[in-house]
Amino acid sequence: GYDFEVEADGNYNIAFYANTSVAANLLLADFSVEDASFIPASPSGVKVSAGTESDARACEATLTWVNPTTDRDEKVFTESQLLESVNIYRDATETPIAVLTKGETSWTDNASTGLQAGYHTYKVTATVAGEESAPCEVYSNYIGEVGSFSIPGEVKITDEADFKLLWGTSKGASHNNSGFWKFVSNTATGNSAYLLTTASTTSAPIVLDNWVFTPEFDFEKAGTYSITLDFTIYKNSKPSIPVEIDLALGKGQTIDAEGNYPDAIMISEKLPYAYSTDKTAIRRDPLKVEVKTPGKYTLGMHAKGNGNGCTYLLYGVSVKSEDHSGVDEAIVNPNKLQYHNGQLTIGNNTVNIEIFNVSGVKVASFNNASSNVDLTNLQRGVYIVRASFADETIETMKITK
Repeated sequence: GYDFEVEADGNYNIAFYANTSVAANLLLADFSVEDASFIPASPSGVKVSAGTESDARACEATLTWVNPTTDRDEKVFTESQLLESVNIYRDATETPIAVLTKGETSWTDNASTGLQAGYHTYKVTATVAGEESAPCEVYSNYIGEVGSFSIPGEVKITDEADFKLLWGTSKGASHNNSGFWKFVSNTATGNSAYLLTTASTTSAPIVLDNWVFTPEFDFEKAGTYSITLDFTIYKNSKPSIPVEIDLALGKGQTIDAEGNYPDAIMISEKLPYAYSTDKTAIRRDPLKVEVKTPGKYTLGMHAKGNGNGCTYLLYGVSVKSEDHSGVDEAIVNPNKLQYHNGQLTIGNNTVNIEIFNVSGVKVASFNNASSNVDLTNLQRGVYIVRASFADETIETMKITK
């Protein structure tokens, strides 16, 4: 390639001139023009490990990475192009939660910088000669002690340790298949819960009676909720025996001695899921469920009936309210709420305040507040404030502390 300087902004044409003393055919297949200004390459090999060596459930996350030595075009830094800082961002923060200036290649996030239990997304950038690189992004496993997932919320299957920590499995008495729900990771399926079934025959009937359960979701109010599955059923050809899968809300991550899911609320019987031939995760249309009694429920998926040789792949589950009564509401420009320097101003109103982190976990609440609400004790981070006023209006706002 060729580098050149443009002295003034504007629109330019590029001319090609050929001068040859012999007859020739010149073919111009393609060309491109790119900004050649210096931008450092991103840090590479970014990894995040949840917990500590002595306590896997400690609310800590250790990031490691390799600092760049070239620009984005793989040109080695000159003597004047020095690494000035490595910048760590968490979730939706617009400013770094940490700026490291000594060439560090690791850093530990914890409560002192606002870390809370849940899944988190980290972005790591490098600043060299005054220019910040593009971010290198990494997703964490579940960090901290496991509690109930707030709604809206999503639980993903990230690795085997997380699957064993968060999810539950159970076999019914009639199950006689060697297959069972377990974690699997490969290039074809990604990370998922995996149930491989053997095809049933007349001489060797195969019976499925196999459950997989999510962790608890906290349904704080009665109302209508939607359940969305990232789920697919894989087989090279359509099986002759129909797939039978039930979906229900219940209590706990096991079935009782009679094979029943305790306090179950049936969502759907024989889910009408299409077959896939490429094992791709498919986000299915949401299923609705009416919750009459608030409480903490797990979601159970029950594979049942005769074996059909299919592979069942579950990648994750999300839950949200259909009553628009949680932090899944769009963030609006509030009329009654104001926030400044750790103080939430609510005016001459009586209000119930709920504070959620970006993972949807409720971290604080204030009932029947009638004056300013002091939020200075919150750790640094981004939060969603939900305010329910006495006149039955609801306002939400995003704050950064």
